[in-house]
Amino acid sequence: MSSSSRDKPKDKIVCKDVQDDDWVVQRRSHKSGRRKAPTIVGTLKNVNECGELRSSYVKRAWFYVGKVVKGTEASVVKQYVRNKLSSNDMVVENISVNGIYEAFKLGVPFEYKDLVLKEDFWPQGVSIRRFNFPKNSFLGGKQPQISAKNLNLPIP
Repeated sequence: MSSSSRDKPKDKIVCKDVQDDDWVVQRRSHKSGRRKAPTIVGTLKNVNECGELRSSYVKRAWFYVGKVVKGTEASVVKQYVRNKLSSNDMVVENISVNGIYEAFKLGVPFEYKDLVLKEDFWPQGVSIRRFNFPKNSFLGGKQPQISAKNLNLPIP
């Protein structure tokens, strides 16, 4: 009759390799064996004291702007937000949607996120919400092209 390690008392299980009767208890090991070093992110605000080293990274809040009149260009949305925020540091991308409206992905510096979410910031009828990045964002937002023709399956 074979018994499992669950039947053994807990005090018999140790972290090192131990020969005990017919049992060998082994310590669990990680596959890679290498631990990732912690990432440190700088927080110094006044860089001029120490030199001219600057980061190109800007933390952004991303929003979905929808129900915009069909035919509106991303440059028009960018100009509107630029006038309201007095900031040039933003990203506006057109999102292809089916229907009678246009939609855009808007990225603004994180400190403006509360201002952008206010109802009186946007014209009447325009909808705004946080942007949910698709799970396949590693493809650059493009859907994989899979069809019966690509898979060499017979087309019914």
